[in-house]
Parts: sequence; C-alpha cells; structure tokens
Amino acid sequence: MFPLDNEFVFLYCCFLVAILYFGIQTQITKRQFYKFNLVILLIYTSWFLYMFLDVNNFSGGGSLPMLLYPLFVLFVHLAIYGLFELIFYFKKK
Repeated sequence: MFPLDNEFVFLYCCFLVAILYFGIQTQITKRQFYKFNLVILLIYTSWFLYMFLDVNNFSGGGSLPMLLYPLFVLFVHLAIYGLFELIFYFKKK
C-alpha cells in the first residue's frame, strides 16, 4: 500500500505535474527531447512507486529518506532539463 501522508501526496503531485508537463510538451512540439524526458521520468516514477510498496523500506525511521530520494531525483532531473533548455535557447540566438 502506498503511503498517503501529506508529504507523500505532495511528492505524488510533483511527479504528476512533471509528467503532465512533459506529456503536453511532447504533444505540442513533437520534439524527441521531451519524449526522452517523459520516458526517463516515467521510469523514475515506476521505480519509486515499486519501492514505496515495500513496507520494510519505511521501518526504523526510513520514511524520510524514502521521501527525499524521489524529490532529489526529480529536482536533479528538472535542473538538467532547465540547463538543456538554456543551452537550446542560447544556441538559437
């Protein structure tokens, strides 16, 4: 069973917003860059949801790392995405 604390619901919403953004951008622009990011994000999401199903990951105070690892990965992914967008922007000029 998935954890449904407020913090985890926030985490689920962050991943959902990122997936929706990349999905919409894939449909609008048809660029492979967004499709690649969407696939990577879906792989992250499925891996973390699989990890959330194991109750042993939360025993002994393991709830905080289980919350912070996905947020860290999402933050790094979005930072790399932003860096590439800046590179593409300045390359056009």
